[in-house]
Amino acid sequence: MPIIEAIKKLQEDCVRCVDNLENVIAGIKKDVEKKIEKLGFDIKAKEKEYNAVPGCNFFQNLFSGWGCQRAADK
Repeated sequence: MPIIEAIKKLQEDCVRCVDNLENVIAGIKKDVEKKIEKLGFDIKAKEKEYNAVPGCNFFQNLFSGWGCQRAADK
């Protein structure tokens, strides 16, 4: 039984870790959005534009150095 208890604890720890990481990523995304908006960039319009490109969204594009945009332009 100790192995089953250890596996159960590992599963719970993994779920907690994923939740923590998702919260950190959400916080980073919110900070990036605020900084972009301070620069006068219309983030909502760009999100719509990039979400229309298959396999690409605004944040994927941003964090890939606009690689999604370059791939879509080809």
